[in-house]
Amino acid sequence: MVQYKKDNIKEKIDSAALKIFGEKGYENTKISNISVAAKVSVGNIYRYYKSKEEIFYSVAPESVLEKLKSILINKVILAKDKELNRGKSISKFHFINEEFIEYMILNREQVLVMINGSKGTRYEGVKDEVISYMIENVKEHYSKESNEIIHDSMNYGTIKMIYEKLIEMMMHILKESKSSEDIKKSFEIINSYHLFGVINLFK
Repeated sequence: MVQYKKDNIKEKIDSAALKIFGEKGYENTKISNISVAAKVSVGNIYRYYKSKEEIFYSVAPESVLEKLKSILINKVILAKDKELNRGKSISKFHFINEEFIEYMILNREQVLVMINGSKGTRYEGVKDEVISYMIENVKEHYSKESNEIIHDSMNYGTIKMIYEKLIEMMMHILKESKSSEDIKKSFEIINSYHLFGVINLFK
């Protein structure tokens, strides 16, 4: 019973921390803000965590980001599949998209905090990191002719802006959507648009 109570308190702290980090960002969040939201004393929080930084990395672990990168790259790799243009890989496309959407819904708060609320942490540049990671994988998985498109500095800047806007749209949807179903519908539209845009750009 004692262990259950301890776990319950930690869950309250973690849930409140994610909420407050999402609203205020890491830099503007104080332990006292988390304390009020969790209805747990500051002293009790320090029984579980040594610092605000430790709380942040506990509720927004790097594993969430690494998995997200993996799913995004699967989308990039699939988009080069020539059979997709003939409709033969549509089932794969839908599977990857479903996996992506479900992951974003499940980790909604963590992803928002990592992308939009991480100033002052090691995730501060994660948006640019994800964009660069995706572009590098496009270079790796597409033809030499396609790579020449990216290597042109003007084109690279344009492609970078496309990915920036893509991430901004996704974060807006995660933040503003009222339900998981709303997120799913919006992401399906974006995913279809993005996938076939990539195919046409790099085919």
